[in-house]
Amino acid sequence: MKVSIICITARRMPGLGRLLDSLNQQTFPKSDFELIYGDRLWEEREEAVLALLDESGLNYQYVKDIPNQPGPCPAGARNACVSVAKGKWVLSIDDLTFLEPDTVQRHYELYRAGFDAAAGSYLESGDDGEWKVTDGRVTNEGGIVSPDDFTIWMSWWGLHTAFTKKAWEKINGFDEAFDGVYGMEDIDFGHRLKMSGSAMAWEPTLLVRCDKGSSHNDTHSQLIPNNAPTSWARGSLKWRNDKLIDYCRAMNIVRGTRGGEKS
Repeated sequence: MKVSIICITARRMPGLGRLLDSLNQQTFPKSDFELIYGDRLWEEREEAVLALLDESGLNYQYVKDIPNQPGPCPAGARNACVSVAKGKWVLSIDDLTFLEPDTVQRHYELYRAGFDAAAGSYLESGDDGEWKVTDGRVTNEGGIVSPDDFTIWMSWWGLHTAFTKKAWEKINGFDEAFDGVYGMEDIDFGHRLKMSGSAMAWEPTLLVRCDKGSSHNDTHSQLIPNNAPTSWARGSLKWRNDKLIDYCRAMNIVRGTRGGEKS
């Protein structure tokens, strides 16, 4: 197996059928990649999801996402998927995200070129069905366009990134200290990849498509009702993870914490 595609979801309408259709349209040989689907809601829909996966004819693994604490746990879910990946190159996407026909092929070319990690851009659509470029890294609205600037802080988004399994192992995976409150585990992962000396590519023309219409509900609110920012970071109230990532960056932390490990 050359490429493993991981997708995690806690969403009731995650767009799996559209993802499978896009994977079946890949120019890359289907025998050389697999989908690893991490499902937080497996107790409600395992049979239906497995039927869709079987019908697709794709290589797949179905991972029952069993979090080790209440609330959103994307780091633990991503780690659970990567840990069973058979491919040397791991392409990580979010739910309600679909691939262009050449996405897997172009990612594998980055792996063959010697990169340890890579990130591409995306197109976004709303309920009007119109696909738009909203990525600030491409439009320069966020001031992040060069590979050197791209690899750290507010730029390594789990929506569309990739890395070797060896690079993931080197930094002990996604840091599960970020779990329990949504967000920042992907940005922290990218920062630690850079700190570890990984060769990282930024490919703004390498695209996926993300549906940000009405089906893209806020899973954070779903999993943590009535939650609100409670930590002071950068002069104002922020989510706990904003403060945590500031600490990790200041301390130059390279290896993440997993499961019951102490941070």
